[in-house]
Amino acid sequence: MSKINSQVKLLKERGLWKYCHVLFLKIAKFLRIGFYFPDTSPKEVDIVYVVHEKDFGKLNKSIASLKFIKNVSIKTIFIISNNSRKIQTLIYDHRATAIDDNSILGFAIDRYPYPTEKNLPDRSGWLFQQLIKLGWSLHSKSENYIVIDADTYFLQPISFFDKRGRFIFFCVEEWWLPYFKSFKVLFNYKHVVIWSRVAHMMIFNTHYVQKMLHELESIHGGTWHDAIAKTRIVDSHSCFSEFETYANWMLINHPKLCTARPSYNQGVSFENPSINLTGTISVSNHSYLN
Repeated sequence: MSKINSQVKLLKERGLWKYCHVLFLKIAKFLRIGFYFPDTSPKEVDIVYVVHEKDFGKLNKSIASLKFIKNVSIKTIFIISNNSRKIQTLIYDHRATAIDDNSILGFAIDRYPYPTEKNLPDRSGWLFQQLIKLGWSLHSKSENYIVIDADTYFLQPISFFDKRGRFIFFCVEEWWLPYFKSFKVLFNYKHVVIWSRVAHMMIFNTHYVQKMLHELESIHGGTWHDAIAKTRIVDSHSCFSEFETYANWMLINHPKLCTARPSYNQGVSFENPSINLTGTISVSNHSYLN
């Protein structure tokens, strides 16, 4: 009965059109569509982690699981944090280098209080780390970089390129309306995705991220991060998503370079090791699950 009630609630919240797409994605995952990835010519990439100190202890496990990423040659693993000295001593992989988070954007975490409403929690750090992921494009020496949440690691082979060389964006059932309201605030045109791309990982192309940021500056007549800070007008504790924004922008502006796959990710608690991980490619050990 509880499952039926949850589906009825989901239908009411999203409406028939979006609910049907949720069901379609669930069916695709049940049939394991997009679960396996063909071999292609490897492309050089960097890996980028933006890490809060609470996740330092999880990072080595995530880095070790990078071996499951197919069709890439990893050049450097960049670990961006507010305690780069400490994290450098904790990481075992020789490809890893730690970077202070204040060196990426030219300003610190307190530049944009977020949100500004008194009745909502301050999530300035949450916004700051998203700006860093986009701002990394202005520092990157690689054509592509893959951003992965520090609490996420892979159990099965995965790829961020399909056999035609297109970028793979992973889809999830969640749908957070403020992200799409923010997209309209930023670009003055509507989003096009029917499945959310907030999947704890994403491949970014340095050139196209820079083009997106330049477009923001052209539209808003200021810096791209000032433009993103305008999304604070959306009345929510989570008003902006770098993943949702970039995926939508790419799908609108460069649709032939993009493709989608279901995200076979599962949230896990290390306190419940008996959880069934059949049909799972990656897991995320979020702090609130422990």
